[in-house]
Amino acid sequence: MIAMLKTKFRLKFINYELSNCLETLLNEAFLKEIYKLDRTEVIQFLFKLKYFSPLTFEYFIFLLNFKFIRNESILKITPNDIINDLTE
Repeated sequence: MIAMLKTKFRLKFINYELSNCLETLLNEAFLKEIYKLDRTEVIQFLFKLKYFSPLTFEYFIFLLNFKFIRNESILKITPNDIINDLTE
């Protein structure tokens, strides 16, 4: 499923590794929700970010979850800098 996401969004990530904590929370239903997102809307969202950390796959998952999906389990482990940047 991760390979499908890489193909759909056609983005280059500097790292595809996920932390153990995030990896255990990712399930097929959550990944399908990401896959259903509109690529153009996601790209526009990424371009509008004020601060843009180097794009890792994990950072990408956190961003999409915070902005579009709002999975509570993943929100609990989302780094504070992402939350702060997106709530300003």
